[in-house]
Amino acid sequence: MSVSPEGLACAESDQGTVERIGVGVPERGFLVLRLSAIDGSRVVELYQSEAIVGRHSQADIRIASRDVSRHHCRLVFADGQWYVEDLGSLNGTYVNDQAVTRAPLLPNSVLRVAGHAFLVSWPQLDSTVDCPAEDVRSGASDVSPPCCAAELPGSRARQVLESIAEQLPEQPAP
Repeated sequence: MSVSPEGLACAESDQGTVERIGVGVPERGFLVLRLSAIDGSRVVELYQSEAIVGRHSQADIRIASRDVSRHHCRLVFADGQWYVEDLGSLNGTYVNDQAVTRAPLLPNSVLRVAGHAFLVSWPQLDSTVDCPAEDVRSGASDVSPPCCAAELPGSRARQVLESIAEQLPEQPAP
């Protein structure tokens, strides 16, 4: 493991260097989000529940390109699901070639930030972060996590994904 010039933890993978953002103790039931650039230029894993994507030097996921707004979009983990929210960008945020203001990010979706496309995945869904019984920071118990490794073995994970997919509007045929 090394540290990038931006202070991000980096590790080698079969796809090259992986930028790990927010590495630490994730929240109970948290799913890591992986964004793999379609052009193979980078892989980002998000270990925090919110991140700003943009051109600004302080963006969590920085894309140094003039077609990307300074604060282009936000990635948010809420209710056991990842979402992308456009922040009023000039060139738009797209999920599976549909312009969005807010949309869920499911595995195998393609997130496009202006002209930069990323394949979305949740690395090893059944390796969801193991959950402690209590939140050690507050001492409070979380009785109903959205999803946790102990509660989502392989077949259960598939059921959760299928139920999420059923709630999405149908895509028109090309």
